[in-house]
Amino acid sequence: MCIATYNEEKYVSQAIDSVLAQKCSSEIHIYIGQDASTDGTGDICEKYAAEHPDQITLITQEQNKGLVANTKDVLEKIVSDGCEYVAMLDGDDFWIDDLKLQKQLSFLQQNPDYGFVHTNQRILYNDTLYKDDIRKDAVSGNLWNIAGQKGTAIANCTAFFRTELLRYCDMQDFIDYEFKSADYPMYIIFMKHTKFQFLPDVTAVWRRGHCSVSGGGSEEKQIAFLENGIQMWKYLAHLFPDKWTYSEKNGDSWRRIMKLKIAFRYGDYELANEIVRKGFYIEQDSLPQKLKRLCARNRLLFTIIYNLKYKKKVY
Repeated sequence: MCIATYNEEKYVSQAIDSVLAQKCSSEIHIYIGQDASTDGTGDICEKYAAEHPDQITLITQEQNKGLVANTKDVLEKIVSDGCEYVAMLDGDDFWIDDLKLQKQLSFLQQNPDYGFVHTNQRILYNDTLYKDDIRKDAVSGNLWNIAGQKGTAIANCTAFFRTELLRYCDMQDFIDYEFKSADYPMYIIFMKHTKFQFLPDVTAVWRRGHCSVSGGGSEEKQIAFLENGIQMWKYLAHLFPDKWTYSEKNGDSWRRIMKLKIAFRYGDYELANEIVRKGFYIEQDSLPQKLKRLCARNRLLFTIIYNLKYKKKVY
């Protein structure tokens, strides 16, 4: 299984311990990519590798390579070692069901036409338990025709798949496109080649609100992650032009819609007002979007909506 970690000394022990606690009929080997952390993460990983030499392979980067390149190195080692399955876990997340891997392994062994299994999760916001993220919309089966749509989202900390699927991904492309994470484009590509199964069990905890790639934290970070999503859109359109289409006009429209959403989320009237003053094209305008644009032109209306709907909401 793959753990990619960087500067997560507060969390990485819990991640590793949650894997070591798994009860599984198959041998579990942990591959840790330690991306030249500047805190105590490296020392912690080295300690675990020394204590569990038969179970842990530690890949230590000499220089910080970034999440995608670090993940690429770990997955390439997993492939070269001949592992049949891969489970994913970020260094700041952890598992809470000691039968997680067994449940997923059993399903794939019994269903050879499926290659991927994921589950429900729990959200931990700023180290305070927030909620079980019980998904009722998750879809199983052949997802390619609806890939990227409602019901097909994957929590990376719950992902389990056949290693052979990695042959369909060129992770150097992910690096060249400067993606901030590898999971989303990787799983979209997998959807073209295998069936997915969703298990309703709550097996993992996803931390949000601290300095993770997508875990909130700041308005600037959310905008950067939005730009990353547009890069992924461009890449998928390049890879699968019959399924995804991208134009600068539609990309800019999506960027403005999402930045307006972020502006409301963080109570940034100036950003919201700037967006609507410049105007943007929306192919299918909705009533909520029209209301947001109206409020973004009036500071009082914006403040009222922010206080009523967004101020106390946790992200």
